Amino acid sequence: MSTKSDSWGSRVGLILAMAGNAVGLGNFLRFPVQAVQNGGGAFIIPYLVCFLVMGIPLLFIEWSSGRFGGRSGNHSTPYILDSMAKGRVWKYIGVFGIFTNIAVAAYYCYIESWTMSYVYHSIVGTFNGMSQADVAGFFQSYTNISESTTGIPYEAVIFYIICLLLNTFILSKGLGGIEKVAKIGMPLLILFGVILAVRGLTLGTSGASDIFQMQMHGMV
Repeated sequence: MSTKSDSWGSRVGLILAMAGNAVGLGNFLRFPVQAVQNGGGAFIIPYLVCFLVMGIPLLFIEWSSGRFGGRSGNHSTPYILDSMAKGRVWKYIGVFGIFTNIAVAAYYCYIESWTMSYVYHSIVGTFNGMSQADVAGFFQSYTNISESTTGIPYEAVIFYIICLLLNTFILSKGLGGIEKVAKIGMPLLILFGVILAVRGLTLGTSGASDIFQMQMHGMV
């Protein structure tokens, strides 16, 4: 019985998929907060140092390991490490690669479900007339099942399950499914990033958090 080998349809799709994997939601959601809290532009220096010293070498290690294992039809870390080095112990060390991937995927799906919920409430007008503090308060009680923020029972759980099903469906299509989503999602991410950057430059300090206000006063 022959097995079908999955492959990328185009180099553009591969680049966009890898870019999406590298950028992540953290750079859009977490990075701005960390930058404001740790000196603004000065925070970019240690960030870039860590990226060069840790990020790029890890990227090469992951890339080369995947290519090496793919030649032998091995697509999971236990079998990749087992084929790269002698000794059964490497296979068991490779098991950690599976668990870490599951943990990261579960965490990211949770963050994605929050984003999905935010989009939904923005469309239906839940945040109309709310201040920044009110929106933050909304999500502080978002996961509190005993409190219903919108009348939807177990809202956080529902959005999380929807997000899990959506991700599972895309991954079930193999590299072709990931590539199709990357070709649509990455250009949209870049477009939204540009819109947010322009909006941030033109917004000034209106609606900014207290942390941002303190940073701005310190720079003056």
